Amino acid sequence: VLLGVNGTAGIFTSFPQDYLSTSQAFGDSALATGLLIICALSVVDKRNMNVPPWFYAICIGLVVLAIVCGFGLNSGASINPAKDLAPRLFIFLAGWGKEAFSYRDYNWFWIPVVAPLVGTVCATFIYWALIEHHWPDGESVDENGDDQYGTDVSSAEKDSRSSVQLSSVVADPGRINTAFVSDK
Repeated sequence: VLLGVNGTAGIFTSFPQDYLSTSQAFGDSALATGLLIICALSVVDKRNMNVPPWFYAICIGLVVLAIVCGFGLNSGASINPAKDLAPRLFIFLAGWGKEAFSYRDYNWFWIPVVAPLVGTVCATFIYWALIEHHWPDGESVDENGDDQYGTDVSSAEKDSRSSVQLSSVVADPGRINTAFVSDK
């Protein structure tokens, strides 16, 4: 038995509520994934909030918790294709048969696989168009946390003695390599 009072397939994979149409389920999954991606991009973008790397997992984990609590009732918060496709293949092979894929006349199994991919692409474009695209060119930061001049942006912070430590490396031949530590 796939679903219902004695159904057990819902333990392994997601199925929509009876009131949820195919288009609503697609939108639900794409929107949930899009919110996750926009929040994750906001957290890891050093020019945005400058969150320390050790705090990434906590922030993104709280976002996932909020998404699961907010979107989970409709269709199980399908925000990751691997969370649904592999368990669906398992229940297909474990005895539930083609019902794992034929639920709602084959109008459900593809939604948790395709909608998160669509949501991810749309959310990445939205983040780029509304946030990342508007950063001034002089504030570009590479994957090491360095700006275009080689200054370590993540370590340029004030401490309790109000001293600032900046270190630069020669990134531009016309620029002087300096290391500055204020009075202590």
